Amino acid sequence: MRILTPLLLLFALTASCTPQTGNAIVSEISTAEMIVLPHDASTAGGLKFERVVALGNGTAEILVAMGLGSLVVGRDIASDISELSEVPVVTNGHEISAEKVLQVEPDLVIVDSNSSPRSAIVQLERVGIRIVRVPEKYGLGGIKEKVDAIAAVLGDSARGDLLNKEIADAIGRIDDAQEENLDVLFLYLRGSNGIFLVGGKGSGADALITAAGAQDVGATLYKNPFTPVNSEAILNLKPNRYLLMRAGLASVGGIEAFRRLPGIDPSVPVITVDDSLLLSFGPRTPDLIRRLSEALYDAR
Repeated sequence: MRILTPLLLLFALTASCTPQTGNAIVSEISTAEMIVLPHDASTAGGLKFERVVALGNGTAEILVAMGLGSLVVGRDIASDISELSEVPVVTNGHEISAEKVLQVEPDLVIVDSNSSPRSAIVQLERVGIRIVRVPEKYGLGGIKEKVDAIAAVLGDSARGDLLNKEIADAIGRIDDAQEENLDVLFLYLRGSNGIFLVGGKGSGADALITAAGAQDVGATLYKNPFTPVNSEAILNLKPNRYLLMRAGLASVGGIEAFRRLPGIDPSVPVITVDDSLLLSFGPRTPDLIRRLSEALYDAR
């Protein structure tokens, strides 16, 4: 998950607000099925690395999907899937712990542009551990770039090509033809830190909403990702659905507290997605898009 700099609270939860109890549908997407290639022992035996710490966004899931989950000896806190439940987390929150990484004795560490702190990465490089930086792009095209980069460094481009084909085919099978054109507003909420942002173009959620057959109304007006807005701007967007991260909703006090936020229409259905799933952009993304489409259009 991309780490965002805390911003000033631009619209407040005030005691003067009249509480409103909405009866709109709340849909929760907490999981999605992952595409996984069968393990190929002969291929795995020829790989360049044997012990991998995967810290880049979605990279641990990609290794599992390639049938190479046994290589993963350390992961980031966001790689929360059952296949990796026994693999130790080697970060403190979202920051790399060089000490924890060294304890699992990796020969390869995969990071991306948001992996931090830089000092921890430098420390690992100085002791001779190979560090590979994979692209971090929040969109469907970014999946292929990450898979290609991981497959190349492991020396198994064939399995990377096969996984990319499986993912592309799965996305292509999703029927996004809907009679109703829904306007969906993705809000990034972190109530405890005073962060209230519209996802906007390039947030990653815009690509998922489009693939699910709807329109990201925030992305049509805000050309930069994660733009701070006030309550009047949110009200004027007039969405048919709100899309939130599950932890974001919890951070403002839950669904009823969210419905009382200035600018929020309490009658509009809310769809929440698990934080580690929404913007992972990997082998769970095709099934996430399918489930998101169903949730958006079933919430009448």
